[in-house]
Amino acid sequence: MPQPSQPSLLTLPLELRMLIYKELLIYPPLARQAERRQSRSIHPAILVVCVQTHDEAAPVLYGENVFHADPAALTAQPRLEPWFPPVVEPPSSSSSSSSSSPSSTASSGSSTLAAYTRIRRWKLQVNLDFAPDYTRDDVTAAFTSAEELDLVVCRGFSAFSGGASADALRRFEGVRGLRRARIRHSPPGYERYVGWLTAGMTMARGAVKEEYECEDELERKRLAGWGGGGGGGGGGADP
Repeated sequence: MPQPSQPSLLTLPLELRMLIYKELLIYPPLARQAERRQSRSIHPAILVVCVQTHDEAAPVLYGENVFHADPAALTAQPRLEPWFPPVVEPPSSSSSSSSSSPSSTASSGSSTLAAYTRIRRWKLQVNLDFAPDYTRDDVTAAFTSAEELDLVVCRGFSAFSGGASADALRRFEGVRGLRRARIRHSPPGYERYVGWLTAGMTMARGAVKEEYECEDELERKRLAGWGGGGGGGGGGADP
């Protein structure tokens, strides 16, 4: 009499497998962790079990988590928290462990490339007190056609004394194709520009938006960029 086959992950209905992938791969915010008493660990090794688990689970890891972009490298180093190392899938089943904390996950460069091109939801801290290392072209290439982008503005005393510049924000003027764009904590006086910028980022890819017109001289100075020249590619309207 033939022995019944042992149940496995792949013998479960797809609906149940998806629930398992979500438990393994979705990183909950701290508020949800306290509520659900979940650990901070995720388990990306499930992606390298076989081709089928990779194809089914990768959209969960990369599509349902919000990743923090790096202030310098942008999307090339995705993190689940700013203080964690980049989180990407293990390069092979032989080098991965069965459980991985976001703070210790690592992979090869090729896996990093595959990861960040599939991430759809991003969060980035933008500091108005310093000229950023990235250019407008860098930002456009990194975020155009992502689904969501959440920019959290960080500013020091200069923002309240009238010395902060919107140069860093102006580098996002070329981004298009977002389903949702949000800019939080911008200083007073930026409301009109922030509304214009978020509207532009949610326009169709390739769309050209009219140049922003400042209301007065103070607003013009705010948007002029560091040194009055746009900070090396940050300012200006769409071509």
